[in-house]
Amino acid sequence: MPDFDQYWNLFVAAGKPLNEMDRHRACTEWVSLNDSDHEPAILSARGAIKTASSVDYIPYPVNHLRGKAWRRTTYMQPPEPVEFKLGKFEQGVDPEELELFIEADRQRKTA
Repeated sequence: MPDFDQYWNLFVAAGKPLNEMDRHRACTEWVSLNDSDHEPAILSARGAIKTASSVDYIPYPVNHLRGKAWRRTTYMQPPEPVEFKLGKFEQGVDPEELELFIEADRQRKTA
Protein backbone atom coordinates (compact mmCIF):
# COMPACT_ATOMS: atom_id res chain seq x y z
CA MET A 1 0.00 0.00 0.00
CA PRO A 2 1.38 3.42 -0.92
CA ASP A 3 2.21 5.77 1.90
CA PHE A 4 1.92 9.51 2.23
CA ASP A 5 5.64 10.09 1.64
CA GLN A 6 5.35 8.60 -1.86
CA TYR A 7 2.57 11.06 -2.61
CA TRP A 8 4.28 14.06 -1.00
CA ASN A 9 7.62 13.42 -2.69
CA LEU A 10 6.01 13.70 -6.13
CA PHE A 11 5.30 17.37 -5.44
CA VAL A 12 8.67 17.99 -3.82
CA ALA A 13 10.51 16.40 -6.76
CA ALA A 14 8.47 18.54 -9.18
CA GLY A 15 9.74 21.69 -7.44
CA LYS A 16 6.44 22.83 -5.93
CA PRO A 17 7.33 25.30 -3.13
CA LEU A 18 5.94 23.71 0.03
CA ASN A 19 6.33 24.16 3.77
CA GLU A 20 5.58 22.17 6.93
CA MET A 21 2.02 23.51 7.15
CA ASP A 22 1.39 22.31 3.59
CA ARG A 23 2.68 18.89 4.59
CA HIS A 24 0.53 18.78 7.73
CA ARG A 25 -2.64 19.77 5.84
CA ALA A 26 -2.01 17.27 3.06
CA CYS A 27 -1.22 14.49 5.52
CA THR A 28 -4.44 15.19 7.44
CA GLU A 29 -6.38 14.94 4.18
CA TRP A 30 -4.48 11.77 3.17
CA VAL A 31 -5.39 9.88 6.35
CA SER A 32 -9.04 10.85 5.92
CA LEU A 33 -9.15 9.06 2.56
CA ASN A 34 -10.11 5.43 2.14
CA ASP A 35 -7.10 3.16 1.67
CA SER A 36 -8.44 2.33 -1.79
CA ASP A 37 -8.01 6.01 -2.77
CA HIS A 38 -4.28 6.17 -2.05
CA GLU A 39 -2.97 4.52 -5.22
CA PRO A 40 -5.36 6.39 -7.53
CA ALA A 41 -4.42 9.66 -5.77
CA ILE A 42 -0.75 9.03 -6.53
CA LEU A 43 -1.48 8.23 -10.17
CA SER A 44 -3.66 11.31 -10.47
CA ALA A 45 -0.95 13.49 -8.89
CA ARG A 46 1.59 12.18 -11.39
CA GLY A 47 -0.74 13.14 -14.20
CA ALA A 48 -1.44 16.59 -12.77
CA ILE A 49 2.27 17.25 -12.33
CA LYS A 50 3.20 15.91 -15.75
CA THR A 51 0.60 17.99 -17.59
CA ALA A 52 1.25 21.24 -15.71
CA SER A 53 2.90 23.79 -17.97
CA SER A 54 4.89 25.18 -15.05
CA VAL A 55 5.31 24.64 -11.32
CA ASP A 56 2.78 27.43 -10.75
CA TYR A 57 0.08 25.23 -12.25
CA ILE A 58 0.82 22.18 -10.10
CA PRO A 59 -1.87 22.03 -7.43
CA TYR A 60 -0.94 22.10 -3.78
CA PRO A 61 -1.11 18.55 -2.42
CA VAL A 62 -3.99 19.29 -0.04
CA ASN A 63 -6.04 20.85 -2.84
CA HIS A 64 -5.34 17.90 -5.09
CA LEU A 65 -6.48 15.48 -2.41
CA ARG A 66 -9.59 17.50 -1.56
CA GLY A 67 -10.55 17.67 -5.22
CA LYS A 68 -10.46 13.88 -5.57
CA ALA A 69 -9.93 14.17 -9.32
CA TRP A 70 -9.31 10.42 -9.59
CA ARG A 71 -12.98 9.80 -8.67
CA ARG A 72 -14.41 12.01 -11.39
CA THR A 73 -16.02 10.48 -14.40
CA THR A 74 -16.60 12.34 -17.58
CA TYR A 75 -19.79 12.35 -19.56
CA MET A 76 -18.33 14.19 -22.52
CA GLN A 77 -18.47 12.36 -25.78
CA PRO A 78 -15.34 12.27 -27.91
CA PRO A 79 -15.51 14.83 -30.70
CA GLU A 80 -16.73 13.69 -34.07
CA PRO A 81 -13.90 13.20 -36.54
CA VAL A 82 -13.56 16.08 -38.96
CA GLU A 83 -13.37 15.11 -42.59
CA PHE A 84 -10.66 16.97 -44.43
CA LYS A 85 -11.78 18.15 -47.85
CA LEU A 86 -9.36 19.36 -50.47
CA GLY A 87 -9.90 22.86 -51.77
CA LYS A 88 -9.60 23.82 -55.44
CA PHE A 89 -5.89 24.56 -55.04
CA GLU A 90 -5.05 21.26 -53.33
CA GLN A 91 -6.97 19.13 -55.84
CA GLY A 92 -4.38 19.80 -58.54
CA VAL A 93 -1.36 19.16 -56.27
CA ASP A 94 0.53 15.88 -55.94
CA PRO A 95 -0.52 14.33 -52.54
CA GLU A 96 3.12 13.80 -51.49
CA GLU A 97 3.97 17.38 -52.36
CA LEU A 98 0.92 18.55 -50.43
CA GLU A 99 2.05 16.63 -47.33
CA LEU A 100 5.50 18.24 -47.55
CA PHE A 101 3.88 21.67 -47.84
CA ILE A 102 1.57 21.04 -44.85
CA GLU A 103 4.50 19.81 -42.72
CA ALA A 104 6.66 22.80 -43.67
CA ASP A 105 3.76 25.13 -42.80
CA ARG A 106 3.33 23.40 -39.43
CA GLN A 107 7.02 23.77 -38.63
CA ARG A 108 6.97 27.42 -39.64
CA LYS A 109 4.04 28.12 -37.31
CA THR A 110 5.70 26.40 -34.32
CA ALA A 111 9.09 28.06 -34.83
